Amino acid sequence: MTDQDLELLDAYLDGALSKHELRAVEARLLSEPGMAAEFSRLRDARQVRAQVFKSFEPSEAQVDRLMQRIETALDRRSRFSFLLNNLRVVSAAAACILLGFMTGWMGRSQPGLEHLAGQIDPGSVHVVSQSPMMQRQPVVQRRPAYQVALRDDAGNIVAVQYFDTLEKARAFAEDVTQAQNGNGIIVGDRF
Repeated sequence: MTDQDLELLDAYLDGALSKHELRAVEARLLSEPGMAAEFSRLRDARQVRAQVFKSFEPSEAQVDRLMQRIETALDRRSRFSFLLNNLRVVSAAAACILLGFMTGWMGRSQPGLEHLAGQIDPGSVHVVSQSPMMQRQPVVQRRPAYQVALRDDAGNIVAVQYFDTLEKARAFAEDVTQAQNGNGIIVGDRF
């Protein structure tokens, strides 16, 4: 039996031969007992392989159970994803609200300066006595603290400068007033 004869028998079992080749193989099977025995062995081996492969195939019930488990897992995952997305939205909103409150809390005006709003002309510079903020903080060496509040044209406090002596505070206020009136120029750190 040659390899060519085996290929011919495989093609015969596959049904891949033309009518002329089919008749020729059938005639050889009848006339050659060795070829008939090999054909019988190949056919039996194919049947065994087919049964083995068929035993590996799952039944309809097994396929249905597997599909049900997959669908359940996908449903669970999609529900979790939906909850997670909603949690992200709620968390983002909560973070924005918290950020707003924190900004408002930190951005509130300094205590002790509100009472000056009605007493000071807009755009002017004033020396204010001891800072209430400095009094509340524990200091190892207490020195009197003076502050100069700078206001814009609308009367809003735009800056506060602190000094340890009243003389320095008055000198700074005079320098700023002079610079605002156009009489002073800025040179280095002094007006």
